[in-house]
Amino acid sequence: LPGETVSEGSLSGKTGTAFYTGSIMAGSTFTITVRATDNQWNLVANISSNVTISGTDSYATYPLGTAGPLTPSVRSFDAVFYTSSTAGQITATLTGIQSGLSNIFNVAASTPQRLMTVMPGEQLVPGLQPYDGTGGKSGTPNTQVAGISTQAVVYLTDRFYNPVATNTIPSTLATIRVSDVYAATAPSTSRNMFLAGGATTFTVTFKSGNNAPG
Repeated sequence: LPGETVSEGSLSGKTGTAFYTGSIMAGSTFTITVRATDNQWNLVANISSNVTISGTDSYATYPLGTAGPLTPSVRSFDAVFYTSSTAGQITATLTGIQSGLSNIFNVAASTPQRLMTVMPGEQLVPGLQPYDGTGGKSGTPNTQVAGISTQAVVYLTDRFYNPVATNTIPSTLATIRVSDVYAATAPSTSRNMFLAGGATTFTVTFKSGNNAPG
């Protein structure tokens, strides 16, 4: 991984820290170098077999593909992880030899870009495409009953729907707008809530029936 250096004959076969700090920002492209080695991490010459890579981020993309021949004994791949994680990892596999695991690294949320409103019946899914504001969630909102309160959770996220929790002081104000003009919100004095820790919860009571979503 970037930030690491080959060290043949050493305990792990490499020195350094992945991405120099152990962390990369979601949405950043990085290069993985795969080497065919013996059990002492020495490069074995003239290996041209096909190698495949995979990653812990199920939404990751690989601009150069996920498989190809060693040319010779070494091959580079590009990867983009979109989901924030403290346990990112790349695995390289080649038939007949032991798989190669990268060191574990962090994937940090990118800069704040949008608010995501999640209703009961929905789940926030960081990394889920598309990244135009229509992704990032799974499920379908539950049908609400007029006069019965429900909760809407609002998250501050990056472009890839990762919650941005670095905003730990109430400096960002979220405003909720409800299609039902007669709806009540809590606190009753305002439809504005400060985001603390990157999220806040609104309690909403719809008063008017509505057969269409909204």
